[in-house]
Amino acid sequence: GIVKVLVHHQKCVDQLSSQIEHARYDQRQLIMPVPQNEYEKLYSELCSIRQELLIIQDELENLLVASLLSPKHLFLRNSLTETLDVLIARVELYTNELTYLVSGHNVPGCFATLIIKKQPFPKSIKQNIKSTSGSEDAILVELVNAPKTDCRPAGKVMAAMSIADRVPSSKKTKRNSLAMQNDQQTMNSNGVVRFPDLRFMHGTRLKIATVKFSLEVEYLKSDGSVCKSLIESNNSNPFIVMTNENQWESAAGNLLKYYAFKDGLFSEISWNRFANLLQSHYLRSTRQDVSNPARP
Repeated sequence: GIVKVLVHHQKCVDQLSSQIEHARYDQRQLIMPVPQNEYEKLYSELCSIRQELLIIQDELENLLVASLLSPKHLFLRNSLTETLDVLIARVELYTNELTYLVSGHNVPGCFATLIIKKQPFPKSIKQNIKSTSGSEDAILVELVNAPKTDCRPAGKVMAAMSIADRVPSSKKTKRNSLAMQNDQQTMNSNGVVRFPDLRFMHGTRLKIATVKFSLEVEYLKSDGSVCKSLIESNNSNPFIVMTNENQWESAAGNLLKYYAFKDGLFSEISWNRFANLLQSHYLRSTRQDVSNPARP
């Protein structure tokens, strides 16, 4: 039954991805000023696609609660969830640009966005150690342009780290505690950048941390003028930076609790949800290939 559900969702996601590409083409071909009927048709189509993506996202979330998943099915479910996040971000970008084209009002995030396509998180990492181990994906960030916009990098992509529930401190202490190495990289001609050796220089004292990426871009406005803007990615999945290996047990426990209870959103959860997330964290912690584990 679970296989059928996952295969069905995969087919739906593939179809919606194709619809997004068609919508992108249609939006790029729009004449200016945009005719009201063309706007309404395209806006309705984008809203419909987004709604279907959100429904699949909810159903995949409910799958964690309803069933005990094998490692292989967990991997497929998690991969689909990551794909959905990317597709939803694209649809929201296209919708924002469409609104701008009709209204003329500059909607935040209506020209381009940065999307984290791949990442090794969630995990606990030792300070000053490469954040990506052998079988894991390096951090991959992509610049996604709105259909009628051509944004180009005007500098390097920069990583910025934040720590949850941090006690306020001086600027110098804050800067030191969030220090990273190899945190600036140049984007390639395809609008993609890798961070293969990002290192966190200080521990997070067992607190949850995330990283996001920013880039200054140049783009042409409809009147032909060149503008610059700073765009940011979504936050990465959470991680904890350890100062020594003795903290691994506590760090792994904090990450599992954060995921299982959705950062305190839930006060109690089902056994299925706990067992599925424990399995995912175990496979990551033992550095196994999550798509084909040797010791599930």
